[in-house]
Amino acid sequence: MVLDRFSGRHTSDSAAAVTHIERAVRAMAEHRPVAAEALDEALSCDDMLIAAHALKGFAAVLLAKAELGAVARASLAAAEDARARHGATTAGEQALVHGLALAVDGRLLAAASALETHLEDEPCNFVLLKLSHALRFMGGDLPGMLKMTRKVLPAWESGAEGSGFVLGCHAFGLEEAGFYEQAERTGRAALESEPRDAWGLHAVSHVHEMQKRTAEGIRWLEESRPFWTGCNNFGSHVAWHLALFHAEEEDFGRALEIYDKDVRPVPTDDFRDIANATSLLWRLEQFGATVGYRWDELAEMARARCDDTTLMFASLHRLMALVAAGERMSATQLLDSLLSCAVDNLDDQALVAREVALDVARALIGAPEVGGMLDLPRVAARLPQLGGSHAQRDVFVRTLALIAARRGDGLAFEEIMAMRCRNRQPDRFTFLAQARRNAVALPTKRTLCA
Repeated sequence: MVLDRFSGRHTSDSAAAVTHIERAVRAMAEHRPVAAEALDEALSCDDMLIAAHALKGFAAVLLAKAELGAVARASLAAAEDARARHGATTAGEQALVHGLALAVDGRLLAAASALETHLEDEPCNFVLLKLSHALRFMGGDLPGMLKMTRKVLPAWESGAEGSGFVLGCHAFGLEEAGFYEQAERTGRAALESEPRDAWGLHAVSHVHEMQKRTAEGIRWLEESRPFWTGCNNFGSHVAWHLALFHAEEEDFGRALEIYDKDVRPVPTDDFRDIANATSLLWRLEQFGATVGYRWDELAEMARARCDDTTLMFASLHRLMALVAAGERMSATQLLDSLLSCAVDNLDDQALVAREVALDVARALIGAPEVGGMLDLPRVAARLPQLGGSHAQRDVFVRTLALIAARRGDGLAFEEIMAMRCRNRQPDRFTFLAQARRNAVALPTKRTLCA
């Protein structure tokens, strides 16, 4: 058994393999693009290194592409084979394999719980902690993220390997729960401990957005630009935040410059890149900006994945691209795929489809139910099940509010906007939405954001 610097215990005689695992874990924590290469090098030194197989499997799951399901299952099979050949393995390795088996079956939150069960015995196992955090974020359990970090933090010593990254995770959970001052302090502390903690830096940006500290947010991200541009595509997400700040300042030209240079520099079909791009363009158009040709390549990417319902969050962002590009037929095809997923599947995402995603899709497309049958506040209240952050899901909240205004439902409009104002200070969209509400003379019974 070999103990790595991040408190992972490995059934291996190869110190070199464990060194490569350490490099992979640090790259994962820093959102750097060398993690996959490091895992391959670890397996070249020890092809029975369970953690390396498991991490490759989790990476495939978190990319949320239908074709990567086979890759994740192959990694799971390799990890299970290595465990069987070893005979005796560590409890941490067993937790990784068990968690991966659940994740491969589409049970992301159950996978997180399996990893956390082992954290009760080894709270400083950083890999399990980081994976649990990612799975709960993706699976729509934001309270669970904060509950987990609160539980393990007392066991972490300042200066321990990975402790700064743990603070970054905790900062994000605090921000999503609305504890903004504490989140900012914790995020800044994370960066003092780990200057390359992009997640902690990103958590502080979320605080800036929710508190409408736009100028500070721009300055914060511009000053850290040399760092986050070295990240993998997470750097594009940080740039998305920067573009949102400029959109809030009504500098749509600068927002589109950032879109072209940093948010969408290359046409990938990674769902995270698509989500950044579509939600930014959608917001800009709601503000009245002209985005030109930029929808075309996003719609092309979306058309190719109309049948991929691996992650509802991803499917809905693809749907936005199709709707914005006027591709009604493809949008309807994607809606049909969501319906099939809801009826035929038993995994977490099928439940999300039934609970919220189908209704959001119908609202985006403008299906007949939106005219009077769809309960828009109920849909808005269930949006957290989609996963992602409050800032990311805000594009759907905005859209539901504007639909309520357009159909003359003043009470629904106010309910949705009141939900929105619980998470953030009134911003440019707040006043835009109120103006559109007033333009159709909606009845009002209470003061918005009171």
